[in-house]
Amino acid sequence: QASSSRYTREPLAPAREPGLLHKLLDRDWLKTLPSRFEPHLIRAKRGDRTVALAIGVFKESERHLIVHVRQLHFNSTGEVDFDRITIEHNDFAGEGGLLPTFLVWFARGDCADELVVPGSSPANLARIPGLLRSTRQLPAFANTQLAPIMHTGIGSVLSRNARQQLNKSIRNVSRFGELRIEEAHDVPTAIAWFAALKEFHIASWSRRGKEHAFSTPYFETFHRALISTGIGQLLRVRAGTHVLGYLYNFHFCDTAYAYQSGFADENGNDRPGYVCHATAIEHYAKAGVAKYDFLAGDNRLKRTLGPSQYTLCWATFARPTAVLRLEAFLRWTHARGRWIL
Repeated sequence: QASSSRYTREPLAPAREPGLLHKLLDRDWLKTLPSRFEPHLIRAKRGDRTVALAIGVFKESERHLIVHVRQLHFNSTGEVDFDRITIEHNDFAGEGGLLPTFLVWFARGDCADELVVPGSSPANLARIPGLLRSTRQLPAFANTQLAPIMHTGIGSVLSRNARQQLNKSIRNVSRFGELRIEEAHDVPTAIAWFAALKEFHIASWSRRGKEHAFSTPYFETFHRALISTGIGQLLRVRAGTHVLGYLYNFHFCDTAYAYQSGFADENGNDRPGYVCHATAIEHYAKAGVAKYDFLAGDNRLKRTLGPSQYTLCWATFARPTAVLRLEAFLRWTHARGRWIL
């Protein structure tokens, strides 16, 4: 069973809800959103027992002047500036794997014209009879071999070329002193390191002429609130007194998620990104963590240090109205280079 009701920011106590996701949904994400958003609570029940929760936000959308739809956004808002925090591994809080059942529930009802689910596993977003589906898939990368790294170091699970390049980078930065990794153990330190990460991040992305993560204010607003609750790990990697970079990660169950970073990469030959992530992977391996997840996005660093590739999917499910069928058909023909005369 699933149900939807207006979310009032009241304390929640479902049967098996992880504390981390509870805080993300209830105390941090929703409380930092502007009041104009009207979040709804999506509750999954087995009999009389609540087993999972999610948040839905309804949004009126207009496309191509003639397509007017009411969307339901799953654990997101539907507005770019507020979704820049980028949810991944999207699912219910509590009992996982319920998205396919929720899609069936959505197909049978009439609460919205479209359901938008960002950043989930393709296995959760299979085609559902009675619904149109459009998807965008992105590669993601992880290192799943942290157990041997605990004893032999990260070089033991890298290719020969990658190992040589990493060792070269470590020798380069060693001119500043001994390589060290530190974790912020209190909120004031974590906030200060997040501010330093921001400076490195903006400088690095601006040098390359690319848009950075802090380009909209809400990204920083949300993460400062989140860090203030004690969620998230801020790591600093130094060579002597020289700071190579900061990592903003999440550690949940047996996985460390590499969410955001900022590196002192003015000198590209030092490759501080590789050194920082490699050092962090060894740090987590020694702590008994099983996997280091680089999340979605493709670059050389992720492919080198996270050789296990998987896929995340951004999907929209639509009711097969005449207008939405026509839009889907035109999208299909355009994607294949076919034009209707």
